[in-house]
Amino acid sequence: QQLAIGRALVLEPTLLIPLPGPYESLEDVEVLTAWYDALTNIVGVEVPHDLLALWVFTPRGAQLIGPASLAQGDLRVPLPDPRMSGPQLQLLADVLVHAGYRSAVARPVRVGRRDVGLMLYGAFAPDIWAAATIDDMDRIARHIAPVLVRLAEPDRAHDVRADEQRALERIGRAV
Repeated sequence: QQLAIGRALVLEPTLLIPLPGPYESLEDVEVLTAWYDALTNIVGVEVPHDLLALWVFTPRGAQLIGPASLAQGDLRVPLPDPRMSGPQLQLLADVLVHAGYRSAVARPVRVGRRDVGLMLYGAFAPDIWAAATIDDMDRIARHIAPVLVRLAEPDRAHDVRADEQRALERIGRAV
């Protein structure tokens, strides 16, 4: 992916994150669980964590993708309007700290000017993430954002697949 920084374009490194197929949906629990498990393992290479929770924002509200164990709790994820605020993100991170994690960060998954999902990282080690690691979290969020849009709004799947194809073509030209 390319990021515009000032007037220069910078080629952004990408992770080899598996993506669910274009026809998967939030009802495909086994597929999403397998994707979530692969995602957390691969993300752990660049962002060490003991917990990575992932939600997608749908027209019906925030839907947890994983881990399934969080579904038992009372953790309520506020909906973006169109973005989550800094205090909302901090509140979610504080919930993890109160649960015993020594490091916690909530990062939005954004497409344009709106949040389409949320990634909540937790680690038992204190002060585990430097600024560069937070940048990695945001890069990972950008990478999975089109998938979350596709899962949240299956009616827009065609538009998102076209966007993904254009992104792949740009990457191909940059290499």
